[in-house]
Amino acid sequence: MNGMYMGNIFFFLLVIGLGLLAVAGGYKLGSLIGKALGSKKVFWFVNAVVFFLVVVMTTVCYAFGVPEFMAIGVALAGGIFAGLKEGFGNPGGLWDVHDEFFGLDEFRKLKGTQEYPDEEAKKRELISVPGEPSQKSSSKSKKK
Repeated sequence: MNGMYMGNIFFFLLVIGLGLLAVAGGYKLGSLIGKALGSKKVFWFVNAVVFFLVVVMTTVCYAFGVPEFMAIGVALAGGIFAGLKEGFGNPGGLWDVHDEFFGLDEFRKLKGTQEYPDEEAKKRELISVPGEPSQKSSSKSKKK
């Protein structure tokens, strides 16, 4: 309660709004980074780097007398962690317990089936132009 503006409701709402924005932005950023990662080792390394940066950010915020902004750093990290998990897929470790608890393994098994086609199939469907031969039929005609 030693923050400069703790009594000001506007400042409190501003910090809450920035925190929600940090979660959403962190999720998007983490999702983009997670899709680019190649291995579980790199995934866990990126998680450790994000954790280290949050510790540094919260320490700096506290040192400069604005502990209210520490929540924004923690919210950003939470969004990044969730986005990394979503973008990378199944990294293993503690996430396996999380996935089993929420039933995400069953969801992942449905992916690629007729009920839930994968994203690549959706993209191919959206890109194909009606009236033009598909890539499969054009490749067969070239072989003849």
